[in-house]
Amino acid sequence: TLTLRNQASAPGWPDDLRSAEGSTYARLPASTEFTIADSVQPVLAAGRLYVGSMEGTAYAIRADDGSTIWTSPLPGGTIASAAVAGDVVIVHTVTGHICALRTNDGTMQWSSDAGRAITGAPCVVHDAVLTATHGGRVIARSAATGALRWQSARLPAPIHGGLASDGTNVFVGAENMVV
Repeated sequence: TLTLRNQASAPGWPDDLRSAEGSTYARLPASTEFTIADSVQPVLAAGRLYVGSMEGTAYAIRADDGSTIWTSPLPGGTIASAAVAGDVVIVHTVTGHICALRTNDGTMQWSSDAGRAITGAPCVVHDAVLTATHGGRVIARSAATGALRWQSARLPAPIHGGLASDGTNVFVGAENMVV
């Protein structure tokens, strides 16, 4: 009931979301039970949006009508976007957990404690998920099983952001301003 459907996006949708001086959206709640960090972008895959909250809940939302498909608890909140790898959505938490949730029902397929905070988004390369930690390490795990593939040597500074990869190399921007 709190989903806004912009009439400019689809015929028959009821909400006029054009901006106007002094305009408010009457159906917006005064407060919500969750917070989505400004650095989190919803991830779209197979008609579903995946997003995590700062309070520690992952959501799967139908892209066509905004209804919630499932919610799943996370061991800590997230301030990073998720990533989809096959039939799992990967979510990093600020408490240092790497969580793989089944896309169909949100149940935990696997989880791993990286030992340090994670504030960057996962990077999916082929069938692996790469994670950067505040401990200055990059960890590669099987997206399907969570099995450890490799772990980098400790970098000289924490890694707060995300990673990039061309499939062969991994690019890391660390806190010491070195890539």
